[in-house]
Amino acid sequence: MALTAATIAYDLFNDQNAKEMLIKFCKDPNEFIALRTINYLLYVSDKTPFIDTIKEEASKNQRKYNVTAACLDFLGSLGLVPNHYDYRSSLTPDKKY
Repeated sequence: MALTAATIAYDLFNDQNAKEMLIKFCKDPNEFIALRTINYLLYVSDKTPFIDTIKEEASKNQRKYNVTAACLDFLGSLGLVPNHYDYRSSLTPDKKY
Protein backbone atom coordinates (compact mmCIF):
# COMPACT_ATOMS: atom_id res chain seq x y z
CA MET A 1 0.00 0.00 0.00
CA ALA A 2 2.86 2.42 0.84
CA LEU A 3 4.44 1.68 -2.53
CA THR A 4 1.28 2.56 -4.45
CA ALA A 5 0.75 5.72 -2.40
CA ALA A 6 4.37 6.79 -2.89
CA THR A 7 4.12 6.24 -6.64
CA ILE A 8 0.96 8.34 -6.89
CA ALA A 9 2.38 11.08 -4.64
CA TYR A 10 5.56 11.27 -6.68
CA ASP A 11 3.91 11.11 -10.10
CA LEU A 12 1.06 13.53 -9.43
CA PHE A 13 2.61 15.91 -6.92
CA ASN A 14 6.38 15.48 -7.40
CA ASP A 15 6.60 14.67 -3.68
CA GLN A 16 10.28 14.38 -2.77
CA ASN A 17 9.64 12.16 0.27
CA ALA A 18 7.76 9.79 -2.01
CA LYS A 19 10.68 9.83 -4.46
CA GLU A 20 13.07 8.82 -1.67
CA MET A 21 10.71 6.04 -0.61
CA LEU A 22 10.60 4.72 -4.17
CA ILE A 23 14.39 4.70 -4.37
CA LYS A 24 14.49 2.78 -1.09
CA PHE A 25 11.89 0.30 -2.38
CA CYS A 26 13.95 -0.26 -5.57
CA LYS A 27 16.88 -1.29 -3.39
CA ASP A 28 14.82 -3.51 -1.11
CA PRO A 29 16.37 -6.98 -0.68
CA ASN A 30 12.89 -8.48 -1.03
CA GLU A 31 12.76 -9.13 -4.77
CA PHE A 32 8.98 -8.78 -4.92
CA ILE A 33 9.03 -5.26 -3.44
CA ALA A 34 11.89 -4.22 -5.74
CA LEU A 35 10.22 -5.76 -8.79
CA ARG A 36 6.84 -4.15 -8.11
CA THR A 37 8.51 -0.77 -7.55
CA ILE A 38 10.46 -0.93 -10.78
CA ASN A 39 7.33 -2.00 -12.66
CA TYR A 40 5.41 0.95 -11.18
CA LEU A 41 8.20 3.31 -12.23
CA LEU A 42 7.68 2.29 -15.84
CA TYR A 43 4.50 4.38 -15.73
CA VAL A 44 5.60 7.59 -13.97
CA SER A 45 5.99 10.73 -16.04
CA ASP A 46 9.47 11.71 -14.86
CA LYS A 47 11.73 8.67 -14.62
CA THR A 48 14.97 10.67 -14.53
CA PRO A 49 15.54 10.66 -10.73
CA PHE A 50 15.54 6.86 -10.72
CA ILE A 51 18.01 6.14 -13.52
CA ASP A 52 21.12 5.82 -11.34
CA THR A 53 19.32 3.61 -8.81
CA ILE A 54 17.98 1.34 -11.54
CA LYS A 55 21.42 1.07 -13.17
CA GLU A 56 22.90 0.17 -9.79
CA GLU A 57 20.27 -2.50 -9.15
CA ALA A 58 20.66 -3.96 -12.64
CA SER A 59 24.38 -4.40 -12.01
CA LYS A 60 24.06 -6.23 -8.70
CA ASN A 61 25.18 -9.84 -8.86
CA GLN A 62 22.75 -11.02 -6.19
CA ARG A 63 19.60 -9.74 -7.96
CA LYS A 64 17.20 -12.31 -9.39
CA TYR A 65 16.61 -12.40 -13.14
CA ASN A 66 13.14 -10.85 -12.85
CA VAL A 67 14.46 -7.76 -11.08
CA THR A 68 17.34 -7.37 -13.52
CA ALA A 69 14.95 -7.79 -16.47
CA ALA A 70 12.60 -5.14 -15.02
CA CYS A 71 15.58 -2.81 -14.60
CA LEU A 72 16.45 -3.31 -18.25
CA ASP A 73 12.84 -2.70 -19.26
CA PHE A 74 12.97 0.58 -17.36
CA LEU A 75 16.29 1.58 -18.93
CA GLY A 76 15.09 0.41 -22.33
CA SER A 77 11.97 2.56 -22.05
CA LEU A 78 14.31 5.55 -21.89
CA GLY A 79 16.51 4.34 -24.75
CA LEU A 80 19.48 3.78 -22.43
CA VAL A 81 19.87 0.10 -23.34
CA PRO A 82 18.53 -1.93 -26.26
CA ASN A 83 15.00 -3.04 -25.51
CA HIS A 84 14.30 -6.12 -27.58
CA TYR A 85 14.15 -9.87 -27.19
CA ASP A 86 17.61 -10.57 -28.62
CA TYR A 87 19.20 -8.46 -25.87
CA ARG A 88 18.21 -11.05 -23.23
CA SER A 89 21.46 -12.96 -23.78
CA SER A 90 23.44 -10.08 -22.27
CA LEU A 91 21.73 -10.42 -18.87
CA THR A 92 24.83 -11.51 -17.05
CA PRO A 93 25.57 -10.71 -13.40
CA ASP A 94 28.90 -9.06 -14.20
CA LYS A 95 27.40 -6.70 -16.79
CA LYS A 96 27.57 -3.01 -15.86
CA TYR A 97 24.77 -0.75 -17.10
